[in-house]
Amino acid sequence: MNTQKKAAGELNYSRQYGIFRPDQAADPVTIIGAGGIGSPTAMLLAKMGVPDITIYDFDVVGDENLATQFFRKEDLGQPKVHALARQCESQADRTITAKNERYVDQPLSGVVIAAVDSMDMRVELWKNQVRLNPNINLYIDGRMGGQIMRVFALRPYEMAEIKRYEQFLCSSAEAAVLPCTEKAICYTTFGIAALIAATCRRWWVKGEINFEYALDLDSFTSHLVPS
Repeated sequence: MNTQKKAAGELNYSRQYGIFRPDQAADPVTIIGAGGIGSPTAMLLAKMGVPDITIYDFDVVGDENLATQFFRKEDLGQPKVHALARQCESQADRTITAKNERYVDQPLSGVVIAAVDSMDMRVELWKNQVRLNPNINLYIDGRMGGQIMRVFALRPYEMAEIKRYEQFLCSSAEAAVLPCTEKAICYTTFGIAALIAATCRRWWVKGEINFEYALDLDSFTSHLVPS
């Protein structure tokens, strides 16, 4: 039996100590986007005990967000990052830094998670702020559509990984567009958050990453590409 004790006022992490301890989170985490990917990812990382999480988003919670994102009816009309911060404090006993603003060129470091809504935004973020940034140790790009989730993980200072990743960048005009009623479902949003959180844990605990992991929850087929 694990005999490690929790500090007063903290969650009891004893059941996960053999997998991950909060003090193993060696990097600050910045999540850009608090929607279908970013909101459940922030909550999972907070529940794991990750101590330093910042999230950027300028949007407010709409009724279309409640079924697929980590928000409640009482959050309607509120800034997404503020609603998410309150939930992380309440459910995970973690204070996250909520930036109710559009991400433009604010400093980035540690682990950066792209949870943005479009390929154009991914391309802009990558080219202007992430590529060859010596302060970013790990870059995670989460992509989701319908029942398909895809996660890329790379070190944005390694040229081989940069070249490999850039093969998977395109404009929004070139990306596949799904019908409005097939864009998201809750088990995909929570599933991709789990993949991203597990990627962070693997990086911190083992120093390892997989370049790409893709999973189709309709056909139950997966694709794993190691770095």
